[in-house]
Amino acid sequence: MTREAPDYCPRCGVAYEPLQEYCLECGARLPTNRGVVGVLSSSWQRRFAWYPGDWIWPVLLFLVLTIVATGAALAAGAARKKSAPTLVATGPTVTVGPGAPRATVAPTVTSTLPGAPAPTITTRAVGWANTGAAGTGCVMALNRTASHALQNSGSGNLTFNNCSLYDNSNASDALYVGGSGSIHAQSAYVVGNVSGTVNTTDTNGTHTGVNPARDPYANVASPSGYSASGTCGYGNGSGQSLDKLFGTNNFNGSTKITENTTTNITVINPTGCSIFALGGNHDLHMTNSQKLVLCPGVYVFDSANLIMDGQSTLIAPPALTTNPTISAACVGDLTGGVTIIFSNSSGGSPGIPNISAGATVTITAPTSGTYSGIAMFGDRLACSGNGNNSLNGQSNACIPSIQGGGTQNITGAIYFPGQTVSYAGGSSTGGATCTQLIADQINFTGGSTFNSDCSSAGTQTLNLTNGTLVM
Repeated sequence: MTREAPDYCPRCGVAYEPLQEYCLECGARLPTNRGVVGVLSSSWQRRFAWYPGDWIWPVLLFLVLTIVATGAALAAGAARKKSAPTLVATGPTVTVGPGAPRATVAPTVTSTLPGAPAPTITTRAVGWANTGAAGTGCVMALNRTASHALQNSGSGNLTFNNCSLYDNSNASDALYVGGSGSIHAQSAYVVGNVSGTVNTTDTNGTHTGVNPARDPYANVASPSGYSASGTCGYGNGSGQSLDKLFGTNNFNGSTKITENTTTNITVINPTGCSIFALGGNHDLHMTNSQKLVLCPGVYVFDSANLIMDGQSTLIAPPALTTNPTISAACVGDLTGGVTIIFSNSSGGSPGIPNISAGATVTITAPTSGTYSGIAMFGDRLACSGNGNNSLNGQSNACIPSIQGGGTQNITGAIYFPGQTVSYAGGSSTGGATCTQLIADQINFTGGSTFNSDCSSAGTQTLNLTNGTLVM
């Protein structure tokens, strides 16, 4: 049996036995090693010459407890990770693009942990507009619900060279093709469905169920501050009516208007006028061989209609190269285009154009300014009843009728956002290189040709960029 090393008296250094209270040599009271700390300190002192003090024992206890707690936490985390559920979200494949159906996709969530409820997952999708996803348009019907919002119900052939049709109606027959007529276009994009056959290219095709396209001219301002009387207007002054612009009808002149009764040509030069107004509840009715020349500028038909019979002519503006004699009358204003606006300064029904077959119409829109790219603009006013129904005996003056046929060449946009337009026109060869038709509803009544080389026409782009995403 091994004997424990003796303790030594702190005063004289003589060894003493365990549990001895006094030193037998010097009589000093000896330290008692009772309790856990005492036993531990005695054991330390028997083995090492230096003893730091009793504080060392609670410090060592705290260190041991910290190590044990850390190990337990790591072990518990590993166990939870091993038994955690695996979540799998699945759903149908979503097609994005101009021909994609509109749908709400709800993912299915599964878990590998038995009995665990399916968690709630919130997702957020971010994408960029794809500006090349849809064909460039030249015709757009804006109405969101109308049946036959865009239709060709006659026998005419509609040709849309390198351009597309857009129909925002969600009706089952939003785009209607009836009779013996036909439609040939690069592509067609319809919110609702098509009734009839639309001939489109194999590459672009016909798409139904798409999102509505944006109105490219929605931010164009209505005209203001104009008057059909005074220096920058005609038709509302004393003795003035628009039928006096031609012939020998006692024309009550304006410094902005030149009338030649021999050639039956009337020229309006609005130099110095931001807007030149015509009307005052008087229609301009052109008959036979009457020719109206509008120099570059903005013209408003104020509660008045523009009526053109067959053989009448509208040139707006004259080209210096093809009409040198006429263009000479546009003194001081030989550049720029023409915008013709149909409005009503009192807020009532606006005027409309009524252009008959056989009339010669040449309009080139301006390429800059407030009405850049717009050749004709029907103001956003409600047309009630029969409108200004003085249209040569016709009963409805709320429907713009542009029926010039092959002698009708309009470069720019024909924009009637609140009205149904009846249309036939456009030359198949040698005509306007850029024609757009945007209206609430469109009814093609005869053969029409649209070209879409609008890079230098000042027009806005018709497309479906607000409905497609880059994946």
